[in-house]
Amino acid sequence: MRYLSFLLLGVVLLSFSCKNNNNDDDDDIQPSETKFIVINEGAFGGGNASLSYYDDEDGSVLNNVFHSKNGRVLGDVAQSAITSNDKLFVSLNASNKIEVANRGDVSELGVIKPISLPRYFAVKDQRVFVSSWGNNGQVYSIDATSYQVIDSVSVGAGPEQMQIVGNQLFVANSGGYAS
Repeated sequence: MRYLSFLLLGVVLLSFSCKNNNNDDDDDIQPSETKFIVINEGAFGGGNASLSYYDDEDGSVLNNVFHSKNGRVLGDVAQSAITSNDKLFVSLNASNKIEVANRGDVSELGVIKPISLPRYFAVKDQRVFVSSWGNNGQVYSIDATSYQVIDSVSVGAGPEQMQIVGNQLFVANSGGYAS
């Protein structure tokens, strides 16, 4: 009973800890030193991944900013995101695609597909690398300007996070997933 009371108290406190604002005002959705983009994974199969802006200065939250700006949902399971110059790349694992948006106002710039089960990103110069669970594990190299897949390499089942050191790309492989 004591555990249930603490759990309920935690839920109540969290629900009042920030303002939830679904404002369509584009002036409010600009990243800055105090405003951050938050990716919301959504429920698998629900097609309800979303982007929010969090303002650290006043604690406000603007939800569903991608939908508000573009008039459509982001996709299914937002796995990760990365910025390259002024572009935001979001991997949508269950939608088998990468959404590219303007980092400032999240307006759609392009869609990269099909990339089977995209996971995590790394960036070097004008290239974006994405790990993919599809095809028994791949890493794709994407031109960050044209959004075209330049190349891919098989890396084994379950590639996850990546790190670029010098001119080498290191890939963490879980080996636990194959399709």
